[in-house]
Amino acid sequence: MVNLAEWLELPKPWFLASHSMGGCIGLRALHNGLDVAAASFSAPMWGIQLSDSDRRLGWVSSIIGTALGQGGKLVPNATLEHELLTADVENNLLTHDPEIWDFMKNQIVTHPDLTLGGVTLGWLRAALLEDWRLSRMAPPSVPALAFLGKEEGIVDPAPIHALMEKWPGGKLELVDGARHELMMERPEIRERVFEGSIALFESHAAR
Repeated sequence: MVNLAEWLELPKPWFLASHSMGGCIGLRALHNGLDVAAASFSAPMWGIQLSDSDRRLGWVSSIIGTALGQGGKLVPNATLEHELLTADVENNLLTHDPEIWDFMKNQIVTHPDLTLGGVTLGWLRAALLEDWRLSRMAPPSVPALAFLGKEEGIVDPAPIHALMEKWPGGKLELVDGARHELMMERPEIRERVFEGSIALFESHAAR
């Protein structure tokens, strides 16, 4: 595995900070031996929030669809329109902060090529399989801190609770009044995530 920090000759110690799907990638990297002194996760995607029926449909449709060469097609009921264009700050899964909401919305209106639409069958198959595989592995030995909003509506909270409960040197912080984008939430929530992560990193900087 290529270590980007080493390749860039960055001074040690190194730390991992990740959000959402990055949390899934980051956890896999830790299992693969990523050399960091500590890790901070924001709403890590160690599971996707789905109803039982939608989860069964997701497994079947993504596996069969991908096998039939349809992995590039959107999952059932998905569209290419981002929630930023269809919802509002009062009724969305991302943030309560109106300034952040307007900033994100203006960004994709100005640069529509940066917009993320609905997921494909191939992506869903890969995500479900990876989350399942990770759930069967013992947590890494790296000290870790995970933040999870109490109003989370995108990633599945259950695997986060389950993993952090058995993670040695791990801690889960539940954040009142926070949706999925913890680092793009109201100022006091953003500060809590940033300051908590920095405190974790500083406490292991001697390594």
